[in-house]
Amino acid sequence: MFLSLAFIFASINSSLGQTYKTNDPKGWVAPSCGDEDEYHPAVGMPYDYTVSISSDGGYTGNGTYTWKVVTGTAPLNLLTASDVGSSIYSVNSGSGTEKINISWLPASTGNIYYLVMDYTEKNVTNAAGEVCDINNVKVFPIAPQTIFWLDINASTTSNAGDIAATDLAAFNLCAPDVAEATIVTAGDINDAVVNYDFGENKIYTVIHSAGYTGTYNASLKITGLLENQGVEVSGWTVGTVDTYGNGIYTKTLNSTIAGSNEVVEIIVSQNQHESLASQVIKIEVDGYFELNGVRVDDMSDVNGNCSVEDEFADGVNITITPRPTVNPVAPTNLFPTDNIVP
Repeated sequence: MFLSLAFIFASINSSLGQTYKTNDPKGWVAPSCGDEDEYHPAVGMPYDYTVSISSDGGYTGNGTYTWKVVTGTAPLNLLTASDVGSSIYSVNSGSGTEKINISWLPASTGNIYYLVMDYTEKNVTNAAGEVCDINNVKVFPIAPQTIFWLDINASTTSNAGDIAATDLAAFNLCAPDVAEATIVTAGDINDAVVNYDFGENKIYTVIHSAGYTGTYNASLKITGLLENQGVEVSGWTVGTVDTYGNGIYTKTLNSTIAGSNEVVEIIVSQNQHESLASQVIKIEVDGYFELNGVRVDDMSDVNGNCSVEDEFADGVNITITPRPTVNPVAPTNLFPTDNIVP
């Protein structure tokens, strides 16, 4: 009896390491997790493991297929070793058949496992017609890995594919035109009040996720907003933020193992912030998913190749350039700045 083994899955290469983008546009940068395939499966993804039975010797392939996963140090007896159990892997389909579909769980990473297939079939062994059960055993070596990763880039538009791969314009925004300048209190010139609204900036970023197919919990961190400013992150839930909107925003996003993009629109309301100096707004992303009750964080090369990434290690810096400062010459006074309505 001859058993042949095969895999059915498309593999994806991952290389390089992530960077914090600050006026230095690049494409998506993945961690150095090595090749992803059935021998090095990504946690949480389904993989087919298949055998076939040769007809040599009169075998039909209609026997009994017994699968198990074992681990241990050499010498390891594959026949007597116990199955590692449901905390390491889950069987999606095919138990007891020639093709089994398995997802490897977070607890499997960091170890080598052996997927053992024990096949038994009845066969006539001599001229007297005696029948016996004859088996054969084959094994797949498996080293599961976590390769879920995130990146973020600036974008000039709300188009998910329009990341700032070469264009610095997405990292440098002009202060918006003054939206309102209204005298709201008439009368004595010294009592007049001007209501200013210095407009709004729309910042577009694109979050890229890969190495896992499913939903994940994304967190966006915004810092750099100043007094009188406000912010809206379209479609995201406000978490812990300060008066101006600096802080955390959350949303459940979708990822695919090959990579998917999510556009984030951030509206910065200048309100009565005059923007007389350059302002850097930092936008950082972090994320994780849960599988079998275990949290799986995004990976990077920051702490070593394909290691758990520091919190909010992926980010972009967006600079809002200043508007002109207008100083009176003759006469020497304008409406006093404290008459700008807060």
